[in-house]
Amino acid sequence: MTHYLKIEEKDGSVSKRIKKLNAIFNLESRWEHILKDVMETLLVMMQGQAERKKVDGVSAEEIVKDVLETIMYSENKKIGREPHYLVRKAYAMYALNDRDEKEMFLEIVRQELGNDMEYT
Repeated sequence: MTHYLKIEEKDGSVSKRIKKLNAIFNLESRWEHILKDVMETLLVMMQGQAERKKVDGVSAEEIVKDVLETIMYSENKKIGREPHYLVRKAYAMYALNDRDEKEMFLEIVRQELGNDMEYT
């Protein structure tokens, strides 16, 4: 699955302000790189949990949901103090609510668990 990041207004348009910010700061490509790092970090977290919980019979669905919800519901005290915190939190919310994105993580965790069963 290829991921890309696009900055737009709430109504879906790309204003002059956004065009100028992106032209000056190159936000879309910088944030896209950060997003990929965030995704890799989440995968490592899920694989680590899968390895630890393999013996307990925990499902891939539970592991993915637990990691994403932990990040999504974490305290906002980390804003501005932890690098890429907002991107990680926003992506966790997106992944938790997007079936295809969640399925991507489930597939990887199932492999880690050595379990090809599908959980819904």
